[in-house]
Amino acid sequence: MSLPLPNLDVTILPSTGAASIDPYFNSSLCAAQTAARAWAAGNGPGSMVQLNASNTQRGILRDQKLAGQQRRQWDITGLEAATNYTVWLSAQDATLNNVTVWPAIKFATKTADNCRLVYDVPFCPNVAYAIPIGPQVSTDNALSTINRTVSPNLSNFTQLLGTFPCGDPYFGPYSGVKDCGDCLDAYQDWLCAVAMPRCVDALDDPNIQSAAAQNSTVLTGGPMSANTDLLPYVVNRRDGRNESRQTYVDDELSPGTYGELLPCIYTCYFVSRSCPAPLVQWSCPKWGISAQRSYGAFADSGAEGIGARENGGAGSDFSRWGGPTRYIAQDAFGNAFCNAMGVDTRLSEDNAALPALDGRRAWRASVFASVALYFLLLA
Repeated sequence: MSLPLPNLDVTILPSTGAASIDPYFNSSLCAAQTAARAWAAGNGPGSMVQLNASNTQRGILRDQKLAGQQRRQWDITGLEAATNYTVWLSAQDATLNNVTVWPAIKFATKTADNCRLVYDVPFCPNVAYAIPIGPQVSTDNALSTINRTVSPNLSNFTQLLGTFPCGDPYFGPYSGVKDCGDCLDAYQDWLCAVAMPRCVDALDDPNIQSAAAQNSTVLTGGPMSANTDLLPYVVNRRDGRNESRQTYVDDELSPGTYGELLPCIYTCYFVSRSCPAPLVQWSCPKWGISAQRSYGAFADSGAEGIGARENGGAGSDFSRWGGPTRYIAQDAFGNAFCNAMGVDTRLSEDNAALPALDGRRAWRASVFASVALYFLLLA
């Protein structure tokens, strides 16, 4: 049975400047809403902001316990580029005459206009982030171009998986916790992560601003240190050195120079752990040898790119994350470290870990910003 969505309200303000509120009042909905009304008055920047709400099953579509449920999402337009914002989500309960306020989410809009938000993509249902698209290319044409790669590959993999006796009670089971449906889901998420690169602003100096390997010379197969500086795994594309991993991005989407937030390596691991090994002979690159050219890791991963709560850069009792959380693909301040495609949440659930404090699990809601900007943005 589908439960009705709560009566949710969104309040948004710049995080700094005259329209912002003092951090002391960060948990005061009254202060936030009063400031937001003043910001939206007149003909100032706040008057241009529009919120468009819709429902989605992204993130819960595969969860049998939540079958038929919906999540609320917002597309926020009219935001200024290269600006930090704070969003509050609240719910009014008329019966009890009270209001619930969730922790504020911080995010920053992008500087360039070559990263465009896409979500509710039919062939990649877990995608909800910006992808590299030049201003002169329409979103529909860009998605059509990408689908020419995604659909045939997904169809071929589905046919391959169909040769395995998935439904046979005697020969079909190959795992006590995974089945062929999990295998297909994991492959689709991995395929979408590499076919639809997550776009961020290009870094001024990726050699010191990114934990990703910008060239193969640093990958020797020897021991690697943990990402104690908590840098994102970003590779600049179309910068004269690194082309996009998919030729159609450069040839048809024409984004120019952009940064790619690399997929978390667990998107690859999930295919190997979810699929029947004799049929799907899947392998992932080795950390320290070639992986950091194509994949990133959770911010709390150890020196081998795996594990959780193994990075000393998070501070005492992992105060950097706001508490003892694990599998950090994105923190509570909007900093994204790798493109997780939901594997962070699933790992938390599989291992009974506390979910990452990015607001998604706590709220069952997603808030997005458009105008070539997106909500869950690398700060």
